[in-house]
Amino acid sequence: MVGGFSESALLYEGIRSIFPTLNVFRPHEAVLSVVKGAVIFGHTPEIITERVCARTYGIAGNIPFDSQIHPQRCLGYYEGIAKCTDSFQTIVKKGAMISLEHNSFERTFLPTYGSDEEASVDIYVSRDHNPLYTFGDGVKRLGSLVLKIPDTKKGKNRPITVRISFRGTEIVVTAVEQGTRNIVSEKFNSI
Repeated sequence: MVGGFSESALLYEGIRSIFPTLNVFRPHEAVLSVVKGAVIFGHTPEIITERVCARTYGIAGNIPFDSQIHPQRCLGYYEGIAKCTDSFQTIVKKGAMISLEHNSFERTFLPTYGSDEEASVDIYVSRDHNPLYTFGDGVKRLGSLVLKIPDTKKGKNRPITVRISFRGTEIVVTAVEQGTRNIVSEKFNSI
């Protein structure tokens, strides 16, 4: 046990009674362990080579609507086709390993309409492994990006790659229209 509450005898005994088969340790100066760890990491960040993603990250998307599965409030029509709006499209799943070498995850999407001259990319985070929608308990909107995609000659056939990169305590989200120089990027604090 480390951190401020670890010095509480009541908490220590409570954890030991709940988990009797585990050895529970409290290092000397447990309160300072977190601070010392932060200082060590600040001076030698390469000491931590990988970590587990604590949340699921994705964007809002539109998928074919199924009245047996999707709530009516998500029904939208795009070019005459019924779509489920506010669908959580996962890019990084909770529990994924993030290492120094593999810290970026990406997925490719298409514009909603062939006539779209910009693509709005709304980024969401969830405590759940498999969130279905971009609303509800445990889902939070981190922010959004607007990617300019002015050349509409190809209609909807303009793939957009959304990349989420983990860099220390920041998350960098980048959207790129493939085959062009159209790119937008934004930093967000990890939560």
